[in-house]
Amino acid sequence: MKQGRTLQELGQELSRQREARKDFISDTRSLAMDSSALGGRFLIALGDDTQEYTIGETAHQQIAARLQIPYRYYQKMQREYPALLDENVNGWFRQSPERRMIRVLDGNVRAFLSDRYRRLDNLELCTAVLPVIQEMKDATIMSCEVTESHL
Repeated sequence: MKQGRTLQELGQELSRQREARKDFISDTRSLAMDSSALGGRFLIALGDDTQEYTIGETAHQQIAARLQIPYRYYQKMQREYPALLDENVNGWFRQSPERRMIRVLDGNVRAFLSDRYRRLDNLELCTAVLPVIQEMKDATIMSCEVTESHL
């Protein structure tokens, strides 16, 4: 059997994530990357308030892809010349403004998505799917887990 969580533990974690998550729709001109901190920070201006979050690997990949910066070069700038990465990202955010959805969990930007991204709640998905799976005659849940990119 694969290691993972029990169904009860999965449900508890999904409930916790539902309460802790934040999704923002923001114009890229209201965003700023600051790589002076380890891993980088994302600053999101919300009216007179500015929220600060760390940036996860998936979000870094999505930012690079959206701005058409080859990811290996993006990583090189992260490691060797973070000020250049900030200049590139912030410059493109201002030069080509658009509305994006920023998905945050536990103070970490997990995703940088289209503002039209269909938001699915993992807890609601499990609540809908698990009864169907449990009714299946030969179905057995071998393992369950939730990660940054998978349920």
